[in-house]
Amino acid sequence: MRFVKLGLLLVFLFSFFTSCAPVKFSKADNIIASIECAGDECLTSAIICDPKINSSLYTFSYVTGGALPSITSNCSPSEVDYAWVVKKADATPINITISGLSGANPSAVDFTGLGQGSYYVYLTASKTGGGLNSFVASRPLEFIVPGSGMGNSLTCAPKLNANFTTLALTLTDPNAVVTANCVPPAATYLWTATKNGVAFVIAGLSGATSTPDIKSYGPGVYKLSLYATAAGSAHWQSTTPLTVTISEPAPPMPAIGCNPRINGSLTSISLTSASANPLFSSSCVPANSQHVWTITRSGSPINVPGLVGANSNPDFLSLGSGTYLIYLTASMTGYKSWTTTTPLTVIVDATGPAMTLNCAPRLNGTSLAITITPSDRNPVVTSGCTLASAIHTWRVYKAGAMVPIAGLSGASSTGEFIAAGMGTYLIYLNATAMGYNSFSSQSPLEVTIAPVTSPVREVTYEKLVQATDNKVDILLVVDDSNSMSPENAKLALKLKDFVADLSSSGID
Repeated sequence: MRFVKLGLLLVFLFSFFTSCAPVKFSKADNIIASIECAGDECLTSAIICDPKINSSLYTFSYVTGGALPSITSNCSPSEVDYAWVVKKADATPINITISGLSGANPSAVDFTGLGQGSYYVYLTASKTGGGLNSFVASRPLEFIVPGSGMGNSLTCAPKLNANFTTLALTLTDPNAVVTANCVPPAATYLWTATKNGVAFVIAGLSGATSTPDIKSYGPGVYKLSLYATAAGSAHWQSTTPLTVTISEPAPPMPAIGCNPRINGSLTSISLTSASANPLFSSSCVPANSQHVWTITRSGSPINVPGLVGANSNPDFLSLGSGTYLIYLTASMTGYKSWTTTTPLTVIVDATGPAMTLNCAPRLNGTSLAITITPSDRNPVVTSGCTLASAIHTWRVYKAGAMVPIAGLSGASSTGEFIAAGMGTYLIYLNATAMGYNSFSSQSPLEVTIAPVTSPVREVTYEKLVQATDNKVDILLVVDDSNSMSPENAKLALKLKDFVADLSSSGID
């Protein structure tokens, strides 16, 4: 008898848990599908269900006089607790009992008593103490009771960032804005997602517009689907999901470096009919990068024969007179390209040099002649040429013979005149540049190396003048070199008294 009572108690408990009344929900405008488990591990740790209407449908429309539909839950395991929740299109819960809607596989489910409209049924399957994750339907079953106010007016056009159905983002890009674009605005937005083909929950993916932090879930392919409902219309659902691909940002590419020059060091050159074709060098690293040279003359593109690759001797002269601007773009797979910012310049004058090379040689910036002693510093010799890239040739003569002066070269230098010994050095310049008339010194610069002398020299001069002879001619021979400046200053001061003494003595 005791075993019979225990058996009846178990039957009662099983009947109680398999015929639960609908759960009461408060109204919500948006629904997010909650999936407690995703992936292959769910096969052994979760309840799996696939509810269908009449074995194969997700939506059903009632027909007057037609058979009432049934629902199969298709749950595994099947010994679980079934809760069927019903909501209207605007997400308002329906708390009244729906005929036939109970148990594992409800039959003769009748919504017609509620009047025209769309009604949505969500299944929750759970097993208390079973150690299995519950099943919560991510997609409802739809029951439509036709009427004059019912139709299929709801349309949606989900988009990413307002215009796209697919987006490729890196972890450094902004998250995508997801919009449903439903007309009329839906009452319920039910978003579901997968990551790399497996059901996945994305926090914040909800409503008509949202910006979920998809990037926080790491690289992968995310597909977003929408199920939307609105009063007076059947549901709308995605046929093609939105796709967001998150990838790791590409590592920064090394950059190509170039330093294009003409004839090894020039950025501009002038050519005449007698000039040789100049050498163009890109000096790019890596050297095997691809070179594209672009040339313009008077603002129009022009092709220059022979200007190819890293080193070439293009023929500008054959194209005639004009100013040519030359640009280089170097590219290579896996490298950031290099592009000219300041072009090389070639000026072609087919008739001969059109410009003159002007120079103004100076010592220490301003002097044409200078006297120094061995204890002084050597002077700075500058050419003052208008074209700094000109070729400078300095010639120095001492006592009529050419002498070498160490360190004297280029546009500005300090030659070792003091080391060359005492004497006067005459310095001549010859400067040349392609396309220019050359410059040659008409008069030399002069550097004198003199011995060190005392700053004061005593001068004695005597002349006897008879008192009856009062007419005197006085001749002063003055050395006005730089080294005599102190003596000349003293002489100037004494001359006033000297003249006064002559006058007072009656000297004419």
